[in-house]
Amino acid sequence: MGLNGIDSEWREVQVINGYAVLMAYSMFVFRGVGFLVVTWSTVVLLGGFVSMIDKSDFWSLTLITFIEILWINTSQVRDRLSYLDGLFSSLGTVNSLLKRSWKLQADNDPKTPRARQVVVGIRVVIGWVLAPVHMVVSYLCIIALGCLMVFGMVITTWISIIGLKRHDYYGDADEGRANLDPACYVLYVLCVIQGALFLHFMVLGFSKSRIVKQVSLAYGFPDDHAVSGYLHAVRAGCSKKPSSARERNLITYAIELMESNEPDRCLSGTLILERLLVREPSGKTEAPGSNLTNKEVEERQRQLEMVIIEQQRSLIKKLIGSAAYTHILQKLLETLDSRSSHDREMRVAAARIVEHVATGGGIRLEQFPQGIQCISSLISTFQESEAESSDDHQDTSRPSSSSKAKTYPLQRYRDLVLTGFHILWSLAGSSEDNFIVISNTPGILSPRSWRLLATT
Repeated sequence: MGLNGIDSEWREVQVINGYAVLMAYSMFVFRGVGFLVVTWSTVVLLGGFVSMIDKSDFWSLTLITFIEILWINTSQVRDRLSYLDGLFSSLGTVNSLLKRSWKLQADNDPKTPRARQVVVGIRVVIGWVLAPVHMVVSYLCIIALGCLMVFGMVITTWISIIGLKRHDYYGDADEGRANLDPACYVLYVLCVIQGALFLHFMVLGFSKSRIVKQVSLAYGFPDDHAVSGYLHAVRAGCSKKPSSARERNLITYAIELMESNEPDRCLSGTLILERLLVREPSGKTEAPGSNLTNKEVEERQRQLEMVIIEQQRSLIKKLIGSAAYTHILQKLLETLDSRSSHDREMRVAAARIVEHVATGGGIRLEQFPQGIQCISSLISTFQESEAESSDDHQDTSRPSSSSKAKTYPLQRYRDLVLTGFHILWSLAGSSEDNFIVISNTPGILSPRSWRLLATT
């Protein structure tokens, strides 16, 4: 999906996409240095100079190699730590098996051989002796492995810094010392570089929540869930192909969610598009480290936000109204039907998106046989509003709450009715074919809907 750079000024593209690309390329460098360290330590040093390296450096190189193998695929470090947590829980099962009281099928049977009873007794004793030994050894191994995985980069960096300081890598042999010194020096330098990259990841990781919060506030999302999911999706794509970030923004991410068959993901995508459609310029100028109050700067900022808002609205209309995403538009139209299983929040958001796409002729009703019935359900059903009003009227202990309950559901229904009328008006005016479909639809408006519209 080529966007031709129209989203280059959008906040999520500038901040989140740039963050994801930086993390991806840094990760590639980190893994590349890790492969170099493993190759250099095993092939060059332990393979070529193993007889000349003193014992302390030999064990240091061995520990570095072991840690690098654990960290060679950093994307799986978290999964491996979760496996360790599962090992702790499985140790209890193994311990219970070792302590299992083996019993004869017929303990009281005088015909049971004495030798068999002795064998069973020995097995029970051995099990009870081995159980604590097994637990202690297993716990020590798991804890040691976990420490190497958590603090591995700190350990390798610390060993390398000490190695660079002493410059004493020789054992008792005199042969080949001229090449041993630079070989060890190169390895330790590579480990220090990798440690610096790891520190870089830690700093970027701490800034993740701040980046998500910044974009969420810029777009006015009620929480960080949508933007956090977008960041995770972009990072996952960049880990495989960094250039994929060029075609990612919140709109394309929302459409991907809407293509899912999972109701929660579909709802999240619909709400993201609705938020981008209804948002207005904040009028605030961001200037870190200073307090700018210049009206000219604020006006420029507002104009830039208006341009971005129009770009986003235009892209939503272009994509949802295109032939490639007809199935998305079909899903939105089906959501408008009052008989569908979707809740009111989903229905309101879908209505706003359909209203936006319908403006300018983005919908051809002949492509959607049941589309006109779904749209007309917004303005021809009053049962939902009456049911909500009756539910809200049950608590009459507080007059003020009761008064709010009488008006709020009706107002929401009235907004849906007006949205439905606006969709039909836009469709009828955009195409003669749409006008014919609407005109030939019997009973599209109920008398009660007309009365409600007249009182608005």
